[in-house]
Amino acid sequence: MANLDRRLDSAVLVFAIKQLHQQDLSAQTINAQRLQNERSYDHHAHQHYQQQQSSRIMLARYQCGLLKLFARQLAVDLTFDFAQDISADLVSGTDTPLSVSDQVACTKPQEVSIVSLWQALHLQRLLPTLFAVLNDKNTDKPSGWQTLLQAGMEDIGAQLDPSGQVFSGLDAARRSVLVLLAYRLSKNAHRHRLPAWESAAHYIVDVRRHARLIDIDLNAVSDANLQWLLMTASHLNSSQLLAVVCMVPAYHADHAVTASTHKAEDNNCGKRQQDSGQIDYNEYRRWLSTLHTVMLHDTIISQDEYDCLMLLAEHWLGVRQLF
Repeated sequence: MANLDRRLDSAVLVFAIKQLHQQDLSAQTINAQRLQNERSYDHHAHQHYQQQQSSRIMLARYQCGLLKLFARQLAVDLTFDFAQDISADLVSGTDTPLSVSDQVACTKPQEVSIVSLWQALHLQRLLPTLFAVLNDKNTDKPSGWQTLLQAGMEDIGAQLDPSGQVFSGLDAARRSVLVLLAYRLSKNAHRHRLPAWESAAHYIVDVRRHARLIDIDLNAVSDANLQWLLMTASHLNSSQLLAVVCMVPAYHADHAVTASTHKAEDNNCGKRQQDSGQIDYNEYRRWLSTLHTVMLHDTIISQDEYDCLMLLAEHWLGVRQLF
């Protein structure tokens, strides 16, 4: 996608996915068109069948390529770039005169880039649509991409928290939200070019503080383990972040719930889970509100951050609004 204007990027992706969602290229549909084509001598019907068949082949290859790409990216070592980061910090800390271009790079304000999360959330919209277009709608088999992401989460969690101390006692949803907080806060640390993370204490405090807003107590977790979480989270790629986001189930009300009911429930946050195991609606709202607070660096939210909040709200709660 072009890097000229993220609003245009998002609009193009949303439009393309909407157009794709209107298609039906399942094997059953294509086979029915083939049989109809064999019984008909209509030239336009033959052209339509060939076009649909070619489209299915193209999307099937694209789907296969995506799954192979996910398999590789989910297994990426989150510490792979640590040596480069440390080397860059050591070079910046020497007395060697910097070139003009290096001086400009060091003095130029660093934008907080969370483009990997932005890509992951758009992939979350694309993949279900792609599988629905290609597969039979009535199948009960789990989608290949969901199975792949679930399998990859175990390795991702082990890399982010090798001691097991950070994620101890947290369910999958809260682990995911904590990782999203760490991912965003780690971008601030890179933005301020912390040398080899020696000055990460401020961001460790931020992790603890924002985690408390969503009832995650990290007091028993060591600074070293939180520093490791921040360092590794900063290197999560879009496929790994997609796996993290998809570990949080979308909210589904058991019955129609009005907005006034939601407001009335704000005063009863003690009940965190519904009897069915469904995460409470207000939990999602608090998670989104906390992520919003984290992204309010310098009181400005970038277009990437705004899009991420909107897509998270839509994915988790089915609404596009800030909390």
